[in-house]
Amino acid sequence: MTDTSVAGAVVPAPPAGPVPGAVQPGPQPIPAPLPAAPQAAVTVPEPTVAAAEPDAAQMPEYVSTPTVVDDYDSTVPQV
Repeated sequence: MTDTSVAGAVVPAPPAGPVPGAVQPGPQPIPAPLPAAPQAAVTVPEPTVAAAEPDAAQMPEYVSTPTVVDDYDSTVPQV
């Protein structure tokens, strides 16, 4: 990169004091530390094969046995 500034150019100094229209950051309050979350004694049961496979009696019928319509003419309303 080449320096494109002109030698001897006067750079205006930023104005002293607050800049009009600029949001001045005020003193930020130090947030209080969050209290430690209570560690509840939660025991997660190990998944078993019986729990992973739902019972067929609890499954809805439309999931276990899909219906296949092979007679198209019976599904078209007769006008």
